[in-house]
Amino acid sequence: MHITTLSFDLTGTLLRPFPSLGDLCVEALKAQKLTGMPAAKNFNLRAGEARRIAKANGHSPTSETRSRQYWRAMLWEIFAGCCNAKQFENAVEFIYKKLSDPAHWEIMPGVPAALSAFKFLGLKMVVLSNGDARWKKALADKKLASFFDEMFISAETGFAKPDTEAFDNLCRKTGIERGELLHIGDTLAEDIVPAINFGANAIWVTRRPDGLPPPDVKIFDTLDQVPQYVREKITGDYTRKNFTRSARNMLADLRGVPDETEYKRDFDGLGNKSATAKKIGARSGERLDRAELDVPAAAPLFSKALISRGIYAGSLQSRISREWHTIVPARFADRSRPIALERNMSTLTVCCENATIRSELEFQKKTILGKIRTLSGGERVKKIVFTISA
Repeated sequence: MHITTLSFDLTGTLLRPFPSLGDLCVEALKAQKLTGMPAAKNFNLRAGEARRIAKANGHSPTSETRSRQYWRAMLWEIFAGCCNAKQFENAVEFIYKKLSDPAHWEIMPGVPAALSAFKFLGLKMVVLSNGDARWKKALADKKLASFFDEMFISAETGFAKPDTEAFDNLCRKTGIERGELLHIGDTLAEDIVPAINFGANAIWVTRRPDGLPPPDVKIFDTLDQVPQYVREKITGDYTRKNFTRSARNMLADLRGVPDETEYKRDFDGLGNKSATAKKIGARSGERLDRAELDVPAAAPLFSKALISRGIYAGSLQSRISREWHTIVPARFADRSRPIALERNMSTLTVCCENATIRSELEFQKKTILGKIRTLSGGERVKKIVFTISA
C-alpha cells in the first residue's frame, strides 16, 4: 500500500449534525405547532433512502444553489405525509438555517486523536465531501480545518460522490496517482464503492455496515482505530527498501518487531563472532545502537569504534536513549530516536519518523538540549542534528 494522501468524507466521518437530522425534523414541525409527528429515529431511518432517491431524480450538491435544491429534495422524501406544502417549505428553511450554525454540528468520536496521529505519519490530508459552505464553516469552528492541506467540497468543485470524477479531480489537483489515495468514509455507496471503482484505496468507518464491502476493505468502528492500521501498512512497505541500519531499526520500532538481521555481524575482524556479538544476537529485543555492550570483551578495533561513537553500557548515548521519553514530549518519543554521538560527543544525531516530527523537534531544540545537559556528561553536547528516517 503506497499511500501518500488521505481523503476524508465529512458528514458522518468527521462531523455530524447536532442534534441529529431526525431531531431537527421534529423541532421544525414542533415550531409550527404540529403534533402527532413521527419520532426522531424514524426520520433518521428515512434519511439514507431519501438521499438515494434525491440523487436518482437528478439532484446533486455540485453548487451552492444545487446543494440547497438537493437538500429540499431529500427532505421532501423524509417528510412525506407528515405535513402540507407550506409547512414543508417552512421546515426546509428551519433545518437549512440550523445547519448553517456551527453550534448544530459536533465532532465524531475519536476524530481529533485520529487526525493528530495521521499528521505524524507525514501524509497529505484532504477533505472530499458532498456539501456546501456550511460544511467548511463547521469544520473551521471545530478547530479541525488546520489539519487539512486542501478541501474538495462538492458545491465548490462541481463534482459530487459517488461520481468517480470527484476522486479524479482530487488526484489531478494534488498531483498524485489514484493508487496513492486512501479514502476514508462512512457510507458504502458514496465513499467505499466509488473509491475502489476509481482505483484508490478505501477504509470504511461505521458501526452499522449496510452491506458487504469490496475485498480487502477494512471496517472500523471509529476513526481513531485507523491510524495504527495505516502506519503498519506504510512501514511494512518500507522494510523492503535498502535503508540504512538506523532507519531499518527505527522502522522496526514502529512496527513493534525487532530487526534481527542486525545481530548477525562479525565483530572480531576474523570471521568469528565475539562473545559480545553472540550476547547481542541472543537479545532480539534491543538494537545495536542501544545495546549494553561489554566493551573490554570486544575486539580492540571494535571497542575503539564503539567508544568513539559513545555506544557502550553507561555511556552518554546510552543514558540519552534510556531517558529519551522524558527528554522530548511523550507524543514524539516513539517517533524519534537518538542514533549517534559524534565529534567528541558534541553533536547528537536524532532520527525522526517524518518531516513533521523533525520540524516540531527543531522548534523545541533549545528545551531538548537543556534537558540533555542535565544528564551526567550531557554538558558535552553542544549541537543536535535532526534527520528523517527515509
